[in-house]
Amino acid sequence: MEIIKIEKGVPIPSRRGSRWSDLIGTLRKMKVGDSFVCSPALANSFRGVAPRNRMKVTGRKMPDGQIRVWRTE
Repeated sequence: MEIIKIEKGVPIPSRRGSRWSDLIGTLRKMKVGDSFVCSPALANSFRGVAPRNRMKVTGRKMPDGQIRVWRTE
């Protein structure tokens, strides 16, 4: 029989996970016109989370393949 270790005091993570919270937190820190450079995959995540939080973002591909994301609203 497998031994199961019982642990106490381990917090339950949010359903969306910490990455989702990090994305929202980053957008909330930004003012309209602020921007950052990230990978295309991360830019897509920001495009998904922004409308759910009543914000708008736009992105443009940079020469190195990265994406610059701006908060527009």
